[in-house]
Order: sequence, then structure tokens, then C-alpha cells
Amino acid sequence: MICLPQRKTGWIAAAALFAATGLAMAEATTPPKDSAGAAKPQEASIPFANQGGIRDWRADNERGMWVQDTHNRWYYGHFMAPCTGLQFAEAVRFKTGPSGELDRWSVVRARDTGNCAFTSFVRSEGPPKKAAKPPKVKTAEPASAAAPPPAPSPAPAAPATPPPS
Repeated sequence: MICLPQRKTGWIAAAALFAATGLAMAEATTPPKDSAGAAKPQEASIPFANQGGIRDWRADNERGMWVQDTHNRWYYGHFMAPCTGLQFAEAVRFKTGPSGELDRWSVVRARDTGNCAFTSFVRSEGPPKKAAKPPKVKTAEPASAAAPPPAPSPAPAAPATPPPS
């Protein structure tokens, strides 16, 4: 067994602590990964959401919603559970925390729906653009509608009688 004097042990402990702190700081600066190994987007918030900080919102069926702030930046909030009826709502109420920020801890409520809590709230490109409808092409009216009906054909002639034999 090797015995080290107390002074050298203190230096070794300090070096080990420094190395562990550096490793922990390196892990803290790398973004967290999801189960597929991709980097998770950083959580975001809209400041002063309770004082006019929200400009627009769009429902993503029952899964979540896009929210636009007054600076035209879009965010996407994913709901903890399906939020039924949100896609038909004309207005919603955002319940923020005491700071007034809309973030992952906020709640959305529409008329006749319960509280819809977010599980994540991240920056987004906005809702998908609606596909443009193709221009209407005038189709020609059918020939039967444009022209009068044809005159009835004459009655067929009686079959010729065979010559006498």
C-alpha cells in the first residue's frame, strides 16, 4: 500500500474536483437529446403575454397550438393531453405565471374546454401554409345542352319480300 503525504493528497483531490467540474460544465453546455438522438429544441417564452404580447394563434388540431408574439415570431406549444374543441374556438384565454410570460408552464383555455397545459413551448417556423386552390376552369357546356335535340329519324322501311321462286 502506498501512503501519500497529506499535502499531495490535497492536490490530487483538488485536481479530481476540477476535472469533475469541467466534465459537468461540458455536459451542461451540450443540448439535451431525445430518444432518437436528435437535439431537443430549446424551450422559449413570450414575455408580457398577459399585457398584449400575443398577436395571433392557430390550433394544431388537438395536439398543440402555434402562438405568434407582437414581433411576428412563431412558437409551438405541445399539449400534455388532447385539447378537444380548440380547433373550433374563436377565442382562447392564456393563463400565465406571476411574471406574465407564456411558457411551458402556462395553460390555454377555450370556451367549453378544460385547461390545456403545455408540456413544451419552443420557437417555430409557424403553421404550415395552406395549399393554394387551383383556379376554376370554365368547362364547355355539353353538346346536348348547347344544341337542340336531333329530329327523330324516319320509321324503318318494311323489309323487302323475297322474290317468288
